[in-house]
Amino acid sequence: MNRGFILLWAFVVCIAAAAAGCAAQETASAPQISALAFYQYDASIPIDVEQSELKRTDDFVQYHLWYTSAHDQRVSALLTVPTKVEKPPVVFVQHGYGDSKEVDYVQWPTVFLVQQGYAVISIDAQYHGERKKDNRQQALFNSRSPAMRDAFVQTVIDMRRAVDFLAASDDVDADRLGYLGMSMGAMLGAVFCGVEERVDASCLVVGGGGLARFAGANLDAQGETNLKIIDPVHYAGMISPRPLLMINGRKDTLVPPAAGEALFEAARDPKRIEWYDGGHYDPPLDKVQAWVTEFFAGNVKGS
Repeated sequence: MNRGFILLWAFVVCIAAAAAGCAAQETASAPQISALAFYQYDASIPIDVEQSELKRTDDFVQYHLWYTSAHDQRVSALLTVPTKVEKPPVVFVQHGYGDSKEVDYVQWPTVFLVQQGYAVISIDAQYHGERKKDNRQQALFNSRSPAMRDAFVQTVIDMRRAVDFLAASDDVDADRLGYLGMSMGAMLGAVFCGVEERVDASCLVVGGGGLARFAGANLDAQGETNLKIIDPVHYAGMISPRPLLMINGRKDTLVPPAAGEALFEAARDPKRIEWYDGGHYDPPLDKVQAWVTEFFAGNVKGS
């Protein structure tokens, strides 16, 4: 997961918000809002799936997908289905900031989850991967930017539309659905799993919340409004009574332990957090695989 200092610093700046000084930025008082309304969508819109086979082995078949989401968006995704399991349960695996559905730390759990009898779906977040646009940033946590707030919201809705697709599929069992998200994917996942009741179990790796605390004096009225909509702490409690597993590093400097603790505190039982003695980019893969395997076996495969 090593992405380098420049990427790390860019993400920290996005979480903390841009420095004060953008005089043209609107600073009106934050309105009273219903943040949940941002994540609603019209499920009757045809999903219009384009599906092509990418790879087939004795053990699995992997498909490349494009499907329609809200706001006329077309979403790119990968669906990997084991060939020796009839109607397998599904795990959603989501990438972090600046990456895509093809990144190594998404493909790694895809391999071991498929070997364990799960189908795996992964999408490109807005402005990432095949949805990248040259004139758009990828900083979905830039609290000063309404455009980035909307991209965060869009990605959560895109995940909900992926569940619509899975629910209509004869190849998988969408009634047994887990979520595994890393970094930005964990923060998106806290919101997604909070608003999407069809997810049975949520595993969030190196995620956190309480973003206003880290923005400090740089958070203006627009930022306050945006964080009411996207901060994972507002949604983690909604995951209950479905189980939550968090995995965080005690030496993480990108998503510091305090942010992980804030998200865990906001969640409700049943919840569990596993700490490892490392940073954001070096979780112990053997331990992570064991924790994830145990968690989904008990809460997705057996649910």
